[in-house]
Amino acid sequence: MNERKGEVFSIAAENAPVDGCTVSKAVAEVGGRRISHFALAAGTNISPETYDYHKL
Repeated sequence: MNERKGEVFSIAAENAPVDGCTVSKAVAEVGGRRISHFALAAGTNISPETYDYHKL
């Protein structure tokens, strides 16, 4: 969780999808809540068995 502060960046450019895979990156955790970036390739999804909390 080492995101740059004070800089404009592109989530899409820095977290490109990988064919056949879902890629995730945790970027912040505050008060027990975590924010993550997800790159979903065509035909992939976020596995509910891996993340047992609600996803937006």
